[in-house]
Amino acid sequence: DPHKVDRVGALRARQIAVRLARAGAGNSVTVWLGYLPGQETADFVHAEVDGEFWDEGRIGKAVTIPDLSLEGSFIELELASVKWTELLRNGYFGDEKLSWER
Repeated sequence: DPHKVDRVGALRARQIAVRLARAGAGNSVTVWLGYLPGQETADFVHAEVDGEFWDEGRIGKAVTIPDLSLEGSFIELELASVKWTELLRNGYFGDEKLSWER
């Protein structure tokens, strides 16, 4: 289900990580989004960039942090138009036609 936090959050975190890497923040970027039960929006966004911890403020100085709400992310990531069977066959990463890779 593309409305679930585990899918939407993972794809949104991927999008932020890709943007940080493309902005030249670092070569190795991992982003974490934390959603509390019953919350519509992420409670936190953190990153590890080349082994260094970044908080939301530092991430926001490097790239624009998108809407982290579940519905906003669903819309902005264009998840309603994703062909899920094809995506599962071909993979989630590396195809710049996918919104979270831009």
